[in-house]
Amino acid sequence: MNPSKSLSQSHRTKIPIHFLEPSSDLVRKHFIYSKLRKLDDKDCQQIDSEEIKKQLKSIREESLKNIEANLKELTILLEKMGAKTFYAESASDAASYVQEVLARSDLKGVCINNSSVVKEIISEFPEDIEVFDTYHASQKEIEDTTHLDYWEVPKISEDHIWKSFDIRIIKYKEPLNFVSLIGANAVSSRDGSFFFVQHFNNISSLISQSKETILVVSLEKIVSDLEQAKFISRASGFFGLKSLLLGILSYDTDFQKVHIDELPDRFSSASDTPENKIHVIILDNGRKNLLKGEFSEFLQCINCRACGAVCPRSLLMKEGEYRTPRELVHLRFSGGLSKTVDEGLYNCSLCGSCELACPLLIPLPEYLLKIREDVVQEGLAPKKHMTIGENVKTFGNPYGKGD
Repeated sequence: MNPSKSLSQSHRTKIPIHFLEPSSDLVRKHFIYSKLRKLDDKDCQQIDSEEIKKQLKSIREESLKNIEANLKELTILLEKMGAKTFYAESASDAASYVQEVLARSDLKGVCINNSSVVKEIISEFPEDIEVFDTYHASQKEIEDTTHLDYWEVPKISEDHIWKSFDIRIIKYKEPLNFVSLIGANAVSSRDGSFFFVQHFNNISSLISQSKETILVVSLEKIVSDLEQAKFISRASGFFGLKSLLLGILSYDTDFQKVHIDELPDRFSSASDTPENKIHVIILDNGRKNLLKGEFSEFLQCINCRACGAVCPRSLLMKEGEYRTPRELVHLRFSGGLSKTVDEGLYNCSLCGSCELACPLLIPLPEYLLKIREDVVQEGLAPKKHMTIGENVKTFGNPYGKGD
């Protein structure tokens, strides 16, 4: 299966785009009520989070099993909608596609959301392309009131959290002269619906106002129908809310952190075309090969970052340097072994907290240990770790001392 690789454009309204975001009013009121009134569980209708996990596991296993069929169905549907897809076998291919879009628009900059699949692509950008990080700009604005220590996170009923993620449809505005690159949380192959989880309105603002939007979906995020896509996206917000409150949002970027209303003049002026145009990239970047190997279960991940909320490393790393266990495993395939070592592979204690917190029980510690084995085999392990190993072999202790 190799969908067309030609540039594709369509009026955005042809593709159903849905946003799930926490209802700030409901959540804020419940925070206050929880802290001041010690709200009892019996006062709220409770949902069964274990049942959510079981259903989520079933959906993820099914979608990975049917990945080829879902891909084919989605590609045909998007073509009928007038949006021929670009199938990128690698992040480099996807980056070249984005550069072609920018060249046609006579632009040298792109606005992004906080998406791991987007970061795969922009890592291949040449230095002359400006990247504007709208997510971390929004995060900085509220961090003083949002970030808490672990023990300060108020007790919130799971029912309130699940229901607080409202679904809304995008409202388009007159386009401005910029291009946005947005990663989707889930896509329905049956009706072409794209789902996004947002916390700060940055995604909806980008899509509603950009001259051209490039929607990116990785292979494993394509599911059979709208209800599955909606469930996965809501689950991502549900299980990831604690990370948001703790400020463990993502590995920070070196890109310019800019609100959409603070873009440079050359990007914030009115577009010379009245239509909002859309492109769709389906990214493989090694995922099909991953499905065949021992890391296949990793592709079930819904990017909720629950693993980061319980990781002890998050308390020790400097701001902007922390990578969640999920991001470290992903980096092995998107950035290579050497980069994974440089960005914190050996900071992990393999305590196993991340696996227990994961709603899908993905064996992240097992994967991280396997990656270390690969690192050693390639001779890339830090010298101090290799020295300890040699000392144990030679002297029977890590100190390099005999009897």
